[in-house]
Amino acid sequence: MAGWGKVIVYTDYIIFMRRLTILLVSFIFATLSFAQTPEGDNDGLSSSQMLYNVADSLYAEYFKHKTNPASNKDELYRSLLDCFITFSKCIDDADESQQTAIKEKIRQLRPEFEMAGIYYSSTGDNRTAYLYLECYLNIPLMPMYEGERFNRNELYPDYVFIVAAEAHNTRDYEKAVQFLQEYIELGEKRNQQTCYEFLATDLDILERYDDEALVLDEGIMNYPNSLKMIKQSIMLANKRNNKDKAEEMLNKALLISPNDPSLKLLKADFDDQNGRFADALPIYQEFYDQNPSNINIVKQLAFCHYNLAGVIINQSNSATNADEFKAMKADAKEHFEKTIQLLEPVSKNPDMMKKDQRILYALTDALTQVGRHTDAEALREQSQQNLTLDIAYNNQKQEVPNFNDWYPPRLEKILSTWERRGEFESASKYQKRVNPEKRNELIIKSRKELEQEYIQNYFLSYNLDDLTIKPYDPDHETYKIHTRQGDIYLKVPNSDNEAKKFKESWSGVKIQTPEFKVDKSGKLLLSKAYFVTPYGKAYIYDANEPLVYNRIKIARPEWNDDDLLANLGADDTPAPKVAEEPNVDEPINVGESSVDVNIPKTKDINENTFALIIANEKYKNVEPVPFAEKDGNSFKRYCRDVLGVPEENIICAFNVTGNEMTDAIDKIKDFEQAYDNMKLIVYYSGHGLPDPRSNESYLLPTDASPRNISTAYKLSRFYQELTAYNPTNVTVFLDACFSGTKKDGKVIDSSARGIIIAPREESGKGNMVVFSACTGNETAYPYPNQKHGLFTYFLLKKLQEDKGKTTYKNLSEYINKNVKQQSVRLNGKLQTPTTHSVLPISEWGSWRLDK
Repeated sequence: MAGWGKVIVYTDYIIFMRRLTILLVSFIFATLSFAQTPEGDNDGLSSSQMLYNVADSLYAEYFKHKTNPASNKDELYRSLLDCFITFSKCIDDADESQQTAIKEKIRQLRPEFEMAGIYYSSTGDNRTAYLYLECYLNIPLMPMYEGERFNRNELYPDYVFIVAAEAHNTRDYEKAVQFLQEYIELGEKRNQQTCYEFLATDLDILERYDDEALVLDEGIMNYPNSLKMIKQSIMLANKRNNKDKAEEMLNKALLISPNDPSLKLLKADFDDQNGRFADALPIYQEFYDQNPSNINIVKQLAFCHYNLAGVIINQSNSATNADEFKAMKADAKEHFEKTIQLLEPVSKNPDMMKKDQRILYALTDALTQVGRHTDAEALREQSQQNLTLDIAYNNQKQEVPNFNDWYPPRLEKILSTWERRGEFESASKYQKRVNPEKRNELIIKSRKELEQEYIQNYFLSYNLDDLTIKPYDPDHETYKIHTRQGDIYLKVPNSDNEAKKFKESWSGVKIQTPEFKVDKSGKLLLSKAYFVTPYGKAYIYDANEPLVYNRIKIARPEWNDDDLLANLGADDTPAPKVAEEPNVDEPINVGESSVDVNIPKTKDINENTFALIIANEKYKNVEPVPFAEKDGNSFKRYCRDVLGVPEENIICAFNVTGNEMTDAIDKIKDFEQAYDNMKLIVYYSGHGLPDPRSNESYLLPTDASPRNISTAYKLSRFYQELTAYNPTNVTVFLDACFSGTKKDGKVIDSSARGIIIAPREESGKGNMVVFSACTGNETAYPYPNQKHGLFTYFLLKKLQEDKGKTTYKNLSEYINKNVKQQSVRLNGKLQTPTTHSVLPISEWGSWRLDK
């Protein structure tokens, strides 16, 4: 199976044997206690020898039963199992000659398990058949048979499927995964589709989502009409927030089953979320016609009408003539009327209004848009008087708690309930349900839900009436708008006097469909809204849109009167002398929170964690690396403030020569010798270079020459030096490429005639994980608007969002996805970050930088 490989390996045979032993443990002990031997025969025998003798006796007893035509089948096969279990208990302590005998005897017993499975299957006792066939399948996987071959007959795939299906049906999902994967590996087609479907389901239950995604991709490729797998792929993509994948699978599912109600409704939701309101509307209307009392469908249809009206109003500004403009206005009004028709009955239900306060906003705005101002105001007043809201509309005096103070006691209550053991919950089930990994998942999930609850409770406290428009920034086409909760920034084009018209109509500008979020400090903020002018033009405020506001003060020209008098009568106008004065304002990146503001601060101190930060921006022989110093400084702050690395444990080496780089590494090696259990974090931003002869990768110190590779620092040597004294683990972040290109994609060495080399990948040493900005012959690009390397920006962004508590697996996936997407948008070229280690991901995937 391409991509996820063969997983059927013998992992814990002793546990498997213990599970079988439970069935007959009493019989074994009875046999040991009452074995008939002459007095004194056991003198001098070890317990392992005695157990081997018992197993050998059981082996002879089994074949005695087998050769007796009158033997009872149940007794025969029970003795088979007794014999196998007892031999299995002998293996570890047996001497060499005994182990040889055990191997041969168990090999001879294996076909008997096949016959037992066939017998019990023919009697309808599938559970017992499954038990014997599982033994038959697992015997070749016992460690003592490693590298040996066992014959397989034509029925072997059927046995694998029987065991796999039984394990799936009895919810033994780990075992089911093992045998389902083996069946697929066998290439047997008869039950293959069922195995793909079972396997994907079981992997999902085990929360092995990466494996599940690969199985679903392969299963759908082989069985493109499997609606079950396609639907599961949609659910998995949604779970992983991969909207593109989810929509791709949804469209595939609709081709197979266009009238499936669940798929159609999902299609409407996708269209709705992506602003395709006209496509979603007829689907919602169909479901509403079928069940007009379904409150969720009522709301979805109403909001769809409302949003479509806003789109039409916005489009009306591009109307080519008065008739077209009038028709579009009438169309928008009709949708507002539909919104009112649907939501007015809902507004009579105080509980519903409290649960979803978007109803109040949409309904009052729709009433206003159609000219029913009195009704809109009455609805607001009624909401204040009758609805038991946590915060009444426009009640700005009521104190709003900080989210970071509000949610911890509620989260603690959720965790306390979760940790409580159920009356009928066994210890094994409790331990499987309650563990650190599950607890972390619950915390993340519950915090998101509490954030939504907090927003629903308190968003009406956000004052959207007291807004002040600040001077326009014509260079970046941005307005600053002051609110009581802080400044926001709105993009308004400067062409055709559009920005001027917006300011002139400011007193009549209305804010529609506001959405809210909570920032890292626990403050309630506006995340999205429409600013609609009196003439219907709408401008979208989106907190995630990167904008720049930088009002540059232009100094008053200072005229030299002597020069002026001297040049009277000349054709040339005297040139102004511009006084050198600083800007009034520093440039401000607004919209999505910059990684250089609102940096989380941890109270934890990680005394045994050290950091080496090398940032080379200014080179002597090649062009500089944009933002490398800023990258290094920001990463230092994150090490200190987010990851809890003490200031004295951080070594910074900026714009360093080859000798200075060696000195910095030597300091780290001194720390390694002085500290036990030391953890090392290494960051490098600068140029990289390949050796054109060997394709080996090199770091470029500031005094190095790209034409003389001996002046550079070999990457493999770098890794070797970092692990010289065996730190507990080393994590390396490389915001550099090794194809010989600069961060603009051009070659570093102009004499190289534009040749770009695909360097050899270096995976690091020992307990090392390396996060690289790109792969192969790609370029590590900058992110000019954020003034960081593209790779570094998303590295810091993830640490900021998760307060440093993200796992390496999640960090790797986040950086990979976002850097690739943003690079294509900005540069039109792919940049693919990679993560390398000689360790398997099962070992390093759960590592975290903060502990």
